[in-house]
Amino acid sequence: MNIHHLNKTGNLLVLLLCLTCTFLNAAEGSPIELQAPITLESAIGKAIKSNPALAVAHTEIAVRRARERQAGLPPNPRLSYEIEDFGGEGEFSGLRSLEQKTVISQEIELGGKRGRRKAVAAQGRTMAELEYRVAYLDLLAKVESLFFVLLTAQRLDSLAAEKVRLAHQVYNTVYERVKAGKVSPVELARAEVVLSRAAIETGRTAAQLNSARQRLAASWGAGEAAFGRAVGDFETLQQPLELPVLLERLENSPDMMLARQSLAIRMAEENLEAAHRFPNLEFSAGVKSMRDSGNRAFVAEVGIPLPLFNRNQGRLEASRQNVVQAGYEVQGEYTELVTELTATHAGLKAAYSEAISMRDRVVAGAERVFAAIRIGYIEGKFGYIELLDAQRSLFEARGSYLDALRRYHLGRISTNRLLGNGGQYVQPNDRENNNDDR
Repeated sequence: MNIHHLNKTGNLLVLLLCLTCTFLNAAEGSPIELQAPITLESAIGKAIKSNPALAVAHTEIAVRRARERQAGLPPNPRLSYEIEDFGGEGEFSGLRSLEQKTVISQEIELGGKRGRRKAVAAQGRTMAELEYRVAYLDLLAKVESLFFVLLTAQRLDSLAAEKVRLAHQVYNTVYERVKAGKVSPVELARAEVVLSRAAIETGRTAAQLNSARQRLAASWGAGEAAFGRAVGDFETLQQPLELPVLLERLENSPDMMLARQSLAIRMAEENLEAAHRFPNLEFSAGVKSMRDSGNRAFVAEVGIPLPLFNRNQGRLEASRQNVVQAGYEVQGEYTELVTELTATHAGLKAAYSEAISMRDRVVAGAERVFAAIRIGYIEGKFGYIELLDAQRSLFEARGSYLDALRRYHLGRISTNRLLGNGGQYVQPNDRENNNDDR
């Protein structure tokens, strides 16, 4: 086997890798390094400004406020003009006996209908405000999740590049030992395979990085990712609170408030339907003039329907059943949220413990083992298989650490979303690390 040929092949692989990365960056527009970096705060700001669902929810608040104003208005008065005793026979022929009435009527709502109708509209306005809050929190959780997925993709892409660099160093080490006649050229062929696989992996991680960037940009409606690297706290770990503490705070979560508000609306509607059992009073007053005598007189009338058959029984019973149904929905929502929070919390705690262990023991240990075996390989104390196994263990440990960090952050974001914007999902002042991903 030609040793010089194998060394040239390894160098060619690295060159091809560089060209591939350059092409992928060019496909995004301009190189990432030449664009301004993006933070989580700026990403959220962009999404809030251009998210149509959030704009719809905000407009709905204005709609409900207008309906609340309308619900508080009383019925309009009615003006009527009436003529009688004309165009008949005898003394009623022509206009000699004409009588004219000008009457103004006003419907008077009884049973507190106006106040209860306004209460229903007010509850609807509160519902719209809560729906906007939920939509806002959903958007925040979505953007933050996409942002941390991007941070993970950046780290994996850097890890793949580091794997190529290290594989090339190992390749050169093996080459020198083969050149010195200390090991078989077969080991150089194996090193070339490892280098080739590492180069292929960089293409995969670069594609994943590009996809993560595009998905984040799409959250604010952009067609391309016109920003640089994402910058944020990726290795900051905070110990999760215990589940009973979180469950106590779940009662005041936005989703529970939304469910209880739906119940409040149903109860207000029941009160309104109960008020409709009482018919409204209509009062009329006006002036009557008689042409034949030239006299005038006041007229007045009071009318009220007799609730003999329709006392709004059906709609009142339906509204009562709606209240019962909404109560069950509140219970169901709480059960569903408890289930989701319990599962999310379990995943969060597991990811936190795994990330701490991987960072403090596994990754650090794998780095020490690889460094020792690499020196031992140069000195002839270890074979290539041991070196290759140590290298693979090192990058598997680093990859597992990044995956644990990703699962921790996604679990943290989901927990925060379930508890609401003010929910504390970690122990205060218990930061394990605080490294920026730059």
